[in-house]
Amino acid sequence: MLPNYFGFVGSLGKIKVGLSYAVPDAVQRNQKQSFSDLQSSVGAKIDTYRINVNDVDNTYNFGPSLAISLSENWSIGTTIYLHYRDATVIRNQVLDTGEFEWTNQYQNRTDWGVQPKLGLMGELTDKLTLGLTVSRLWITSTDLREQTTYRGISSKGFSDPDLVLMEIVNSEVKPDHPWATTAGVAWFPSPALLSDASYYIKVTGNSIKEANFNLAAGVEYYLNDSLAIRGGLFTDRANTPDVKNGGKNQQEHIDIYGGSLSLTHFTKASGTTLGVSYATGSGDAQMIGDSTQIQKVDVDNLSVFLSASHNF
Repeated sequence: MLPNYFGFVGSLGKIKVGLSYAVPDAVQRNQKQSFSDLQSSVGAKIDTYRINVNDVDNTYNFGPSLAISLSENWSIGTTIYLHYRDATVIRNQVLDTGEFEWTNQYQNRTDWGVQPKLGLMGELTDKLTLGLTVSRLWITSTDLREQTTYRGISSKGFSDPDLVLMEIVNSEVKPDHPWATTAGVAWFPSPALLSDASYYIKVTGNSIKEANFNLAAGVEYYLNDSLAIRGGLFTDRANTPDVKNGGKNQQEHIDIYGGSLSLTHFTKASGTTLGVSYATGSGDAQMIGDSTQIQKVDVDNLSVFLSASHNF
């Protein structure tokens, strides 16, 4: 259960003021996986590689909004979000080569920042509306703590069996985030057609993101006054560089494409939605650290969701 949005808007003549709380990203992941018959980067054969991961990564935005009418058909507005991210990853892994190499890692990250957004919206015709937004996230402070416990093994190419490592690393390096521009067009006959396009611009500094382009399109049709069906198509293309031959420890590059279908029941003050979303994609990754080997990756993701909203 995730309360992902709350907000209100009030009018002061031509000026609209608002306040909102949003959760743009939330991850809770438990991974228990085992691989057999792998070849390590130092040439030794790995009988079994076991991974256990617990990953919780939540982002919260909170802030005011202000908008003003430029004319009967056009308006401009801004939102200034306070950004807070809290992420914890616990990773435990064991290599079995007849002996055991064990690594346990604990990582906690806290980011504070500010994210201003500027938007423009206007009616091109009675049934066609255009929207544009520009935004960027600036991180003002970062607290990253990594704790690693390691026990080596004596197989050829691995560490001395007497090596026991207990290391704590603290970092305050602030990540860079790209500018994001979004253009959307809404068509208001029945059914309604909505589309969205986003372009992410690469920034300098320690950012590893690259320029990217994504599209989303949706259709909404009211079966009657209280029942609506919605469908959509979307892309989720990777903003990491292509995985290149000869490189090591490169981030995965996977382009994903998907669609969704849902049914919503409305009352005077609320709406309840039941839906399904499916996405699929493929790309490249490097599973083994310090190795030039590249693995092909296929992704399939099926989600069933139930959501509710309330208006007052």
